[in-house]
Amino acid sequence: MIAGNAVLESLWLATWTGSIAIIIVMLLRAPVRRRFGAGIAYALWWLPVATWLALWLPARVIEVPVQAGSPALDPVAVTTVAGTSDPSFDMNTLWMPMWLLGVGLMIGMLLWQQRRFERALGRMRALDGERSAWQAESAAGLPAVVGLLRPRIILPADIDTRFDDKQRGLMLAHERIHLHRGDAWANAFTALVRCVFWFNPLVHIASSRMRHDQELACDARVIAAYPHARRAYGEAMLKNANPSLMVPLGCHWGITHPMKERVMLLKNAIPSRGTRMTGALLVGVAAIAVAAAAWAAMPPRQMQRSSEVIVKSEGRDFQASFDIAMDGGPSEDVLVVGRYGEPFTVRIADSETGSFELEGTVTQASANGAPAYRIEARLQRDGKSVGNPVMVVGAGKQARIKLGDEAANGKFAGVDVNVQIGDVDPAALQARDQAEMARHQVERTRVMTHQAHASAAAEAEKAAAEARLAADEAARAADEASGMSAVEARAAAEAAREAANEAAEAASEAAADAAQAAAEAAVMADEARIERRVIRKTYPAPPAPPQPPTAAMAPRAPAAPPPPRAPGVPAMPRAPKAPPAPATHPAPPAPWVASGKASLHIEREVRNGAAPSTVAKAVTVASHAQAVAAGGRVLTSDQAASLGLEPGYRWVDMQSLISGHASASLRIESAIVTTDKDGETPRYIGYIR
Repeated sequence: MIAGNAVLESLWLATWTGSIAIIIVMLLRAPVRRRFGAGIAYALWWLPVATWLALWLPARVIEVPVQAGSPALDPVAVTTVAGTSDPSFDMNTLWMPMWLLGVGLMIGMLLWQQRRFERALGRMRALDGERSAWQAESAAGLPAVVGLLRPRIILPADIDTRFDDKQRGLMLAHERIHLHRGDAWANAFTALVRCVFWFNPLVHIASSRMRHDQELACDARVIAAYPHARRAYGEAMLKNANPSLMVPLGCHWGITHPMKERVMLLKNAIPSRGTRMTGALLVGVAAIAVAAAAWAAMPPRQMQRSSEVIVKSEGRDFQASFDIAMDGGPSEDVLVVGRYGEPFTVRIADSETGSFELEGTVTQASANGAPAYRIEARLQRDGKSVGNPVMVVGAGKQARIKLGDEAANGKFAGVDVNVQIGDVDPAALQARDQAEMARHQVERTRVMTHQAHASAAAEAEKAAAEARLAADEAARAADEASGMSAVEARAAAEAAREAANEAAEAASEAAADAAQAAAEAAVMADEARIERRVIRKTYPAPPAPPQPPTAAMAPRAPAAPPPPRAPGVPAMPRAPKAPPAPATHPAPPAPWVASGKASLHIEREVRNGAAPSTVAKAVTVASHAQAVAAGGRVLTSDQAASLGLEPGYRWVDMQSLISGHASASLRIESAIVTTDKDGETPRYIGYIR
């Protein structure tokens, strides 16, 4: 169905663009013939051909950016079929068979005309001394050129009696011009156009006008070659003015043409060569103009271009700004914040230009006594190495890496990288974090919308299946009603109508559910929280947690008095004392997720259907009391032990503050901080007792 609709759309575009070109030619052919000659007027028929050729060119491309909330799938169309009405009918399913039927009928009619003409020729014999001229047994519709792969000049049976020697020579000269110019192929193309656009009357009118201009152009060529034979040439045309048969794939002499006009044009002077060249140039310019107009009328092809940028770096010693462009396309602005001597990576995956990877390190250097940076990079394009540049860049100065070739059209084919290195700019860092948040939000919204449309499609399919089931039940009920009484038949029909109505209601509910799901996805995307976390950590030597007393240092408990001895029982001898056991130390505690004194800076921006609020002033929680006052929840020893937290510390759960729905900024300085499993959000803070 989609392919059929595309064919009909292309056919409609070719119809109205070609019709405009045909109207232009019909308006210009007479004045152009008077000014520049019949040959230039015949060349005007290249204008509609140019418009149709232009439609085969690739349409212009418009890049459509990926927007948040844009559906990943086409909207789901749900057709509701009422129980008392006929199903909806798409007219496109009718136009395509009708057009194909018309094409087939037109081809059949032209082939029948061609076959009728060839059968009427009878047996043919080659003329002496003429390799491409043959004489037929009949005279209807002759002389003519017949055939495409092996075209031949067919002369009438009475050529020797109807025409004198001079007229026969002029007639053969006329037909040879048709052969040399390939006019039989031009007429075959015209027949093909008539088959494709059989429904357009302008095409059929243009076909006869084109063949008339074709004959006039041949007449002009003959008169230019034999300027003193105008009278004999005119008499020969008048003797063959009423042919009775027409050949679609060939060239007639005189068929469907006003003979009076042709004879009168024989009196006109032949334009000079310069005049004809000027006319040909103007026709070429007009053909290019109409072709460009037809191409511009084509609907543009929309291309959704996607680009993903991944940056991996650690540290905050320097800030490098990269402006990366591939193959002269749009550039990607990438900000890298890293540590001296540590490698960083920038990966770009573009749906049009391919993939690009930049790996490098930055170290401090000097240039002419001024601070500078040394960057060593390795560039890859689609997995293949394209260069390993090394350069020294002054602080705040721009440098450029350009690897590739200049194409013939002036467009650069390769990688163009502009880089600027300097100290870390907090504002630029904040802008990078916000751009990263926006990218994640777009991806999340796209996934949510995709899920909503998939759910709607499933509901619609389910409703359609229920409607088909109801229709089958209605058909069975109708079959059963054929053998019932009138009362039973009416009851069965009523039951069938109720089943169809229920199916229609189910389809309507599915459509409503689909719309609601899409609306909920949009609301969820709009209300999705945007979070930004910037975590800074420093780890000096971790303080030792308070150790429990060892066995050697533990105070000795007083010895219990011996039990009283029963009367008459002798005292038991004492066992020798065992040597004292050596002092032992407990095993070191199990390592925790993060230990040592830490300085963390957490910033959060939360948007819930409104613009993000201003970030509050940072709150410092350097003690247990400050953490509790900031909103932390005190954990008991049992709760800390159940969470696997190290004993010997006073633990505070900061999740209530970190996950709050208000804008907050928190600075934590403590002896020990643990993080969640994702390693991103610090939750539990421990303070030495």
